[in-house]
Amino acid sequence: MPAKTCSEACRSARAARRERERYAQIKNTDDFKAKRADYLRRLDAAMAADPDLAESVRKTRRRAVRAWRERQLADPALRGKYRMRARQAEQRRLERIRSDPDAYAKHLRKQRAWYHALSDDEYQRIFVSAREERNRRYKNND
Repeated sequence: MPAKTCSEACRSARAARRERERYAQIKNTDDFKAKRADYLRRLDAAMAADPDLAESVRKTRRRAVRAWRERQLADPALRGKYRMRARQAEQRRLERIRSDPDAYAKHLRKQRAWYHALSDDEYQRIFVSAREERNRRYKNND
């Protein structure tokens, strides 16, 4: 069969596009969800049994997240899109919690317990340092 693309880069882009299309078709099917859940259960069991594997998987995941964040920070449109999605997901989550008074009371108790259990160092890292870093980034972007 003759090549359907003009170069290796073109072939790679075509293959990636076709895989994205395939994944979009199957990602919400029950069969795919069951296979994915089974795979994750088996991976968790293997990681629990083998600390070296667990560390390797964690390193791979950290690299992937780091690369994703770098792509997101490099592209303002992409960053805005992800921020909007995150805000909407958080809003939906809070609406679900707030719609049930018992769940909301439980949520508040859990949040307050977490907050009061923070050490001084954790409080500084989470609230003070993060706020200072965020303010510094916003001032640099202006």
